[in-house]
Amino acid sequence: LQNGETISNATNGTVEISGVTKAGIVQPASIYNSDGSETLDATMSGKTVVCTKSDGTTTITIPNPEAATVGVVYEIVQTADRQVDVVCTTANSNGIVADNVATSDKVSLATASHLIGGGIRVIGIQTAASTYKWFATAMSPTEPLTVEAAD
Repeated sequence: LQNGETISNATNGTVEISGVTKAGIVQPASIYNSDGSETLDATMSGKTVVCTKSDGTTTITIPNPEAATVGVVYEIVQTADRQVDVVCTTANSNGIVADNVATSDKVSLATASHLIGGGIRVIGIQTAASTYKWFATAMSPTEPLTVEAAD
């Protein structure tokens, strides 16, 4: 060890060096959403949002992309037969890159045959100097996303 690092064995089965996870398998924490509205922030990176609302659309609001969101990852999964929309905090921000659209405002699980069991992975990225976006992708190639074009 150098520079005063410490090694600890966390209670969740990971080994950490100075608080940084280096090895181990950790079950991601889940957020169970049944009311149709969830707002995420950067501190919730690694969380899986499980959408269970049985009527109407569920809207997941993610922060506007910025330097602090680079490397932040969310997973959103749907267990009901309803649409899920992922949007940035600021409307018309064009902060999402998804499925051949570089400046989107919203990505959705909206195709009727792909709602139950559909999933979206959202990753904070830097696309150029001082330019930040969210990269959104379906968690399976058979689960198409509906991507709204830029405003």
